[in-house]
Amino acid sequence: MRDLIGRLVRCAIISLFAAFLYSGQSSAQTRLEPGHSIGKVSVDGAFLWIACSGLVSSRPMSARQKTWPNKRFAAYVSEHNLYLRDLSTGAIIQLTHDGAPSCDYATPLPSLRVMVDQGTEDVKQPAAVFWSPDSKKLVTYRIDSRNSGRFTSLQFVPPEQLRPRAFTYVYPLPGEVLAKAEPIIFDIQSGKRIDVQTPPLDLPFQDGPAFEWFADSKSFNYDYDERGYKAKELRVVDAATGEQKVLVREQAEPYVDPGETFLRFVDPSQEVLWSSEQGGARDLLC
Repeated sequence: MRDLIGRLVRCAIISLFAAFLYSGQSSAQTRLEPGHSIGKVSVDGAFLWIACSGLVSSRPMSARQKTWPNKRFAAYVSEHNLYLRDLSTGAIIQLTHDGAPSCDYATPLPSLRVMVDQGTEDVKQPAAVFWSPDSKKLVTYRIDSRNSGRFTSLQFVPPEQLRPRAFTYVYPLPGEVLAKAEPIIFDIQSGKRIDVQTPPLDLPFQDGPAFEWFADSKSFNYDYDERGYKAKELRVVDAATGEQKVLVREQAEPYVDPGETFLRFVDPSQEVLWSSEQGGARDLLC
């Protein structure tokens, strides 16, 4: 209990000191999230991040494996490449061989929150694979962030040590190179790799693209935002060939509001429901 109170007091003192130090020219915000809190003090466009972890018990880490719908295989990432493990025999199948640091398969870009929760930049995450309903295929991606802009934050009150801890993560600023994701399909039975026929997808921040399969396992869809949110597209991909088509494109000036614009399929008709401002006002179309 004393430990908890002491950590709370230290975090509050640091936040108050930073706000006092830059009083008159800064704004301060704090929030408490599961496992940690982060305070941000802005000074003429620059940011000082104050991260205090260990104030609230963290949730258990997710398993690093992603299990097949029929429970036969589990996917995992090792040394930047994607593997499958046969859960009945223990046999290992290596699906990729050219993964490299900052050019990983099935690995979302980790956020600062995940790094602080785990206390390391080398975080453990489940493999980012999306299985088809019939368990015969999966879609994943390779993210290249080697040339992307990065940001460094300091955790001033890390658990179990006195000195601050630094975390560096992908966070491109305007004009810097974005990380890019290449969507890839794998046919599990044949081992065939099928590249989705699209230019690499720009990723403005962390995480990675998400894909949703149709019930027949013949195709899947995903949505894509252009840099600066100039346009939003709903795309459908043929899982057998990798051919892609744009089903809906929403474009607006100065930008498409990412918080108000959505595109989704309506089950079981598979009609598309989306919000649009192309008529001059926000409409709900189907």
